[in-house]
Amino acid sequence: MLKKIPKKWIIIASIIIFVLNGLALYIINRNIDNTLAASKMKNPALELAAQQNGFVGIVFAAVVITLDIFCIMYLLYLLYKFIAKTLNNSLPKKS
Repeated sequence: MLKKIPKKWIIIASIIIFVLNGLALYIINRNIDNTLAASKMKNPALELAAQQNGFVGIVFAAVVITLDIFCIMYLLYLLYKFIAKTLNNSLPKKS
């Protein structure tokens, strides 16, 4: 069985997830701005360089989004487990 996680660790994990999401959003917006600025200069080499430099940021953002999906699925699992346990305890026992 899973041990009870202290509230301190839950708060720290939540803060880390929020910071990672903010950083991923910043990186995505920065990459979009760089690509748009390079495309306005009508220089294909500069546009290609901007897209290649943004690849690492996009990969980081994809990892963060995957981590978010994992956390949401885990929270749904815990909710299901809680509801199942509550319903199981509330039903009358057959003797």
